[in-house]
Amino acid sequence: MFRRTVLSLALAAAFSSAAYAQCDTRFQVVNGTDQAVREIYVSSSQTQSWGNDLLGANVLPPGQTFLVTPSAAGLYDIKVVMMNDQSQELRQVNVCQISTVAVTPAGLSAQ
Repeated sequence: MFRRTVLSLALAAAFSSAAYAQCDTRFQVVNGTDQAVREIYVSSSQTQSWGNDLLGANVLPPGQTFLVTPSAAGLYDIKVVMMNDQSQELRQVNVCQISTVAVTPAGLSAQ
């Protein structure tokens, strides 16, 4: 009985890991403020650095969206920097469970 339970748990873990690895990692950053977003950073929560600004030389104007596609499933940290140098962050966001990150005057929220 114990071996059957262990085997069942192992199979469940394997299938859930496979499903997790195959999720849709894409999400949109929506600028719901009255000023442009100057920088967007998305990095694995396992790393200590933010990496490159995804907008590059561009900005994300008010009311506009920007599509982000992380390379793998998992937990990510997200940071935006506004034109006035104010920054907002979300930590350990599971990209398999969201489709939108909203930039608002009150901060970032993931849905």
